Amino acid sequence: MKKVLLTAAFAVAGMVGVSAQTTGIEGTVHVGIPVGETADVSSFNIGVDLAYLHPIANNFKLGAKVGYDHFIGKEYKINPLCILINKE
Repeated sequence: MKKVLLTAAFAVAGMVGVSAQTTGIEGTVHVGIPVGETADVSSFNIGVDLAYLHPIANNFKLGAKVGYDHFIGKEYKINPLCILINKE
């Protein structure tokens, strides 16, 4: 149950963005849940984006955007006593 609530909280937080509308600089923080093969080695990811957008028209902005994503890896426990011996 705890994992389900944590996953739901991250999903909702991933839909929220913060931007400064008064200047041309915008910033966004996001949280995501990995899907596909990425879910085998990662539990979730967090990231930030920073953009500078120059208004060209009323509904059009042009600029550049950079971002960083960090995937949080899952922990794997390896039993050091389990050794395979190949007998010939």
